Amino acid sequence: MNKTSRIFVLSFSFFTSATFAAPEGIKVLFGNVNENLSVADKNEIFQTLGYSVTPDGTGLTSKECGEVSFESRVVDLNGDGTPEVFVISGNTCTSGNTGASIDLFVNGSDGKYRKQLGFPAIDYEVMKEQNKGYPDLMFGGPGFCHGVWRWDGAKYEYHCSRESQPGACTRKDVKNVCNSR
Repeated sequence: MNKTSRIFVLSFSFFTSATFAAPEGIKVLFGNVNENLSVADKNEIFQTLGYSVTPDGTGLTSKECGEVSFESRVVDLNGDGTPEVFVISGNTCTSGNTGASIDLFVNGSDGKYRKQLGFPAIDYEVMKEQNKGYPDLMFGGPGFCHGVWRWDGAKYEYHCSRESQPGACTRKDVKNVCNSR
């Protein structure tokens, strides 16, 4: 085999593993979600999450923690026509007692999706308060004290904690309690 043939074989090998493995994963992750994302965008999100497809091709698995539950939600938080992507996934091994984690992917000025948030939470709520074009997001899990995250113009940052029951955020580690609804 000459040098040109070896380069072709190496290139073809890389091309097939990068191109043909991803559609199976993105098909599972995004399923029948009605979204406006390219295959490259979906692949970037899938690869960032670090999951593999289960042997039966219907689920996702974490190398360290086994099979995980998952749900993808594609929404346009700031109304600019480019969707943001929430992935709620995990199990008690990946996410502790919460049992799931939420990852948020936002399309940057370079046109690539970047992970903005990723931590244990059961669900999120889009709040009516906004900052720099994006709504505040409240994340829920076990308990009655829920973190609210605010867009700073480039990324979401912790803003405050909101109580769903009086006194729920009176722990020492909660620095800023939001005004009640």
